[in-house]
Amino acid sequence: MKIVEGNLLDVKKGIICHQVNTYGVMGAGIAFAIGQKFPSINADYEKYCKKHNFLEERLLGTVLFATSYQMGDLTVANVFSQLPLGATTDLELIKKAFRNIFSYAEVNQLDVYIPYRYGSGIANGIWDDIVTTFLQLEKELQKEIIVVKLPN
Repeated sequence: MKIVEGNLLDVKKGIICHQVNTYGVMGAGIAFAIGQKFPSINADYEKYCKKHNFLEERLLGTVLFATSYQMGDLTVANVFSQLPLGATTDLELIKKAFRNIFSYAEVNQLDVYIPYRYGSGIANGIWDDIVTTFLQLEKELQKEIIVVKLPN
């Protein structure tokens, strides 16, 4: 795991991953910022959730990859690893989703980026446990995650 200083929204090439809920609402945090910067991603995410009737059993552990010609070599991975509102980030859902993300990254020769403290903001995940999960995945899959941390 490599930590770099910067803004996740400034990544030009790679996969930026962020956690989403199953309600079709990017209402806060990095998800909100991504939806503001790339309105089509927000719209596609809402449609995807609606298509699956907002059902957790259909969405949790999946990833909605979003690309467009306007984004160039950038892909956004909407990662359904957040349990219902008021609940927490689920470590097993992270593992399931990120195995898919790493496969996509390998095929497309892209690096994988996450925001610092992924899943530990409004989703109430415990950052140390999330880091441990990502380190296990990196070891298992022989891949690297780049953590982007805003400057102080």
